[in-house]
Amino acid sequence: MLRISSLSPAYDPDGRWVHPEGEASLEIRMAEEELQGCLFKAITSLKSVQSVEWKPGYNDADWAQNDVMNALKTLPSLRVILLQGPHFKLPPSLHDLSSIQEISASVISVHTSEILDNICKPVARSPKITSIDMTSCSLPPLRLHHLSLEFYRVKLDEVTLPHLKHLMSLNLMCIEEPFGRKRWGSRRTADLSPSEEKQTYGSALDDIWEALKTSLSHLFLASYSGLKKLQLSPGGFDEGDSSDSMASQFFSTPFINHVQSLEHLSISALYEGSWCFGPWNQTIISRYTNLKTLAMAIVSRDVDGEGNMIGLSLDTLSNSMPKLERLIILTADLEDFRNIICAKPSMNYAAYAARAIISRANMYRSLPTCHRLPHLTVDDRPPRTFIPLGPNVSGCLYYTDTNPPSALDDDRFPA
Repeated sequence: MLRISSLSPAYDPDGRWVHPEGEASLEIRMAEEELQGCLFKAITSLKSVQSVEWKPGYNDADWAQNDVMNALKTLPSLRVILLQGPHFKLPPSLHDLSSIQEISASVISVHTSEILDNICKPVARSPKITSIDMTSCSLPPLRLHHLSLEFYRVKLDEVTLPHLKHLMSLNLMCIEEPFGRKRWGSRRTADLSPSEEKQTYGSALDDIWEALKTSLSHLFLASYSGLKKLQLSPGGFDEGDSSDSMASQFFSTPFINHVQSLEHLSISALYEGSWCFGPWNQTIISRYTNLKTLAMAIVSRDVDGEGNMIGLSLDTLSNSMPKLERLIILTADLEDFRNIICAKPSMNYAAYAARAIISRANMYRSLPTCHRLPHLTVDDRPPRTFIPLGPNVSGCLYYTDTNPPSALDDDRFPA
């Protein structure tokens, strides 16, 4: 094992400082220059070293610690590194040690966040890590702003939750539950096989949800105000009734809290229903007078029906949202397609719905009292963009299609 302690010539190996205060003597300065010329070369020559214990001294210069770290990066056989003491001037870049397998850090009280980050990086990148030992490092909780985990087991408890207090976004997808949701009773860990014991780690989905509600309530729209941008893709519903019920809850207290601040709203409904723009939420959405961008789907039956939802929507939004710059009309699948595996009916229906919306947009004429329309985009392949023109001789504003389809485009999907 290579042991590296104080690298300051002003330090006596017997534990005394030769010049604890004041300017260093000529002898010490000359010794530092000599050390600076050979330290890096000396460490890099130790090609067979597998373990390093590094305990810097109080008077170690920045260049000395930097040279040590750069030299350690070159050691091809280095497997174990032990960091000790509170005198690191620079956070060791452990993530640059390509062959490292074991990391130990103790009594570290400076650069703790950076050191923890540099430990996390090799853990995330390298399957070689077999051991991490952190002792009395006074490490503060992480200030994570975004966390996304897919196909993992997640454990939310008193150890992990403090690191999530500053989250602004959280994505947990396809989270695995202990025992795959099976009820195993109260079997003791000692009674489990190694593979079963591994499955005991992680929180059940119900426990995760409860932990989020109690400890991370700031992630819920109803718990704060001032949100400026919201992008929502509501999914995970087995049928339309539960989806519509959740939409009704969403367009109430949680959503209303952000009426003064929200500038960009996108709700990508997977299936037609209450997540789409319609009479059921039109009054609420119209209260968001500071919106600059709005993207929502419209139920197709309301496009060609007597109500002409396209015209009513444009009239309502242009009148109530003076800052609206861009309106994006999306398409959603029929509720009847929820359990259909074949994609062709869905593709045909999307093309049909887009054509109906485009037709209504081309025919639209604003109310004479309207003096401004937002740019309009219709979800099609490719998206169709309309710009407002006018007024015409009747004093109405209208839209023109900036990329009208060719005959080939019209025949992409049969009606």
